[in-house]
Order: sequence, then C-alpha cells, then structure tokens
Amino acid sequence: MIENENLMLNKEFVNNFSEVESAVEDMSKRLSDLESLLDAASAQLQDSRNNTHEVLEKARKLNLHKKHTVEKKEVLNLFSSRFILPLEDEARIRNSDSPIDEDFFKSLKQLHRVRIEARHMLDELNDSDSTRTVQGVAADASSTPSSTSQEGNSHDELKGAFHYDAALAVDILHQTSDLQEIAYERIFVWIQRQCKELITVADDSEAEEEVSRRIRKGLQVIRHRTVYFNHSAKEISRVRRQLLMQKFHETLTKGGPTSRPIDIHAYDIVRYTNDMLAWIHEQVAAEREFFIQTFSEDEETEGRSKSPTNNTAYTPPAPASRNQDDVD
Repeated sequence: MIENENLMLNKEFVNNFSEVESAVEDMSKRLSDLESLLDAASAQLQDSRNNTHEVLEKARKLNLHKKHTVEKKEVLNLFSSRFILPLEDEARIRNSDSPIDEDFFKSLKQLHRVRIEARHMLDELNDSDSTRTVQGVAADASSTPSSTSQEGNSHDELKGAFHYDAALAVDILHQTSDLQEIAYERIFVWIQRQCKELITVADDSEAEEEVSRRIRKGLQVIRHRTVYFNHSAKEISRVRRQLLMQKFHETLTKGGPTSRPIDIHAYDIVRYTNDMLAWIHEQVAAEREFFIQTFSEDEETEGRSKSPTNNTAYTPPAPASRNQDDVD
C-alpha cells in the first residue's frame, strides 16, 4: 500500500517535473534567442561605431580640405588682383570700338601696375637666388660629406621653385606686353584724330583747350614709345603750323574780334611791319606755352609753364597817333 502511494507520488512528481522541465527548456530557448538578438545588436552597434568613425574621419578630412581650399582661394584671389588684369579692362583695351576715355586710361593704368608687380617679383626672385647662391657656396666650403647630399637636395628644390616663379613672372610680362602694344597703337591713332579735331575747333578756345588736354594725356602715355611719340609730335607741329598760318592770314585780311585787319595799313610800311611782328611775337609766346604744356612730363612742369613768370605773351603797344594829314 505504501509502495503504491510512493509510486503514485513519484509518477505525479515526474509529471509535474516534466512541466517544469518544459518551462525551463522554453526559458532556455528564449534566453538563447535573446542572446542571439543581443549579439546581433552588439554587432550592429559595433558596425555603427565603425561607420560613424569613418564618417567622422571623412568629415574631418573634408573640413581640413575645405580649409586648405579656402586658403588657396585667398592666395589665388590675391595673386589675381596683383598679377592678372581683369577681363573687363582687357576687353576695353583690345576692343577697337570702345572709346578712349577716362575708363580706358584707368584700364591702361591697371595694366601698367600688373607689369610693375611682375617686374618687382622677378627682381626679388633674382636677388633671393643670388643670396642663396652665395650662402650655398659658403655652406659647401664648411659642410661635411654626410650633410652635403641633404643640403644639395634642398638646394635643388629651392632652385626648381625659383625657376617656376621666374617663368611665371616672365609669362605675365610677355602676355601683357602684347596688350600694352595694342593700347599704345590705339592711343597713337587717337592722337592723330585729336589733331584733326584741333583744326575744326580752332575758333572755340574752350573746345581747343579740351582737345589739347586730351592730346597731352595721350602723349604722356606713349612718351617712352619713341616711334609713336615722334610721329605724334610731328603731326602736332604740322597742325599747329597750319593753324598758325590760317590765323595769320585771317589777321591780315579779316582782323580779330577787337582789331582791324593789318592789311589796311599796308600803305604804311613801318606800321604794317610792326603790326605783323607784334602779332608774330605774341603767337610765338603762345605757341611756346602750348608746346611746354603739351610735351611736359608731369603736372608740375605744366603748372610751372602756366605761372606768370613763364608767360611771355606780348601785347603790342598801341600805334602812335597820327594826324589826319598823315593818314591822308
């Protein structure tokens, strides 16, 4: 009886334990699944960390590259402002249809500035290369064989950079030289047209002064181009001679705004000659002042030519009075 009860209890225990075992196995399976999920999450987290690190590294490199690019852009902008003529100024000089006005002369001034900067850079490179050469000779005399090769490599690198910079300066001078020659040729032709206009405005003193001012400005630009300058000077002399002969003929035959013709006194050889000489003396002084102003090298010289001490214009004295019998 007791054995049967023990057997029943054991069977009941086994049945109950099987349920516990099943629950434990289910929990173990769930734990295994959870562990797998945790492993997957850990792997994904590690991948995310790796990817994030790569992204951050790329972002750091991009920021560094951006910084270098901005610095290069600033250097290029500085270089362009000093050694490259703006396209607008270049087009204004090259285009034969564009007028030669204040903007044209401003563009030409910018061109001269670029050439001066290029020459200055070339001079500095030549001076620095000479200094390095002297220092290199002194270093070779006192250096050991082990350090000679390293210094030689450094010297070769500096020499290569020097030749590159020097070639760049020479290229700038070569490119701007053609443009400068175009500008000089245009100014030369423009001065010829101004000389022709000087004839048409001979009766208008204000217009004549304005044309003369433009001629002076053009001559100051081409002063160092001997061929253009000499041809322009000859053309100006020819025009002034023509104007002077025209004025002399009008003074003889028509007179001036406040004077009578000189020819009316042709019967009196002394007065006739004196009036002509007085007019010639006055015109010579005026022409002298005109040529001093026109061919002056700077505004200071021009200002001195306008000062009272240099004004040699002569006003002829009034002729001596004659009685009516002498006139008759």
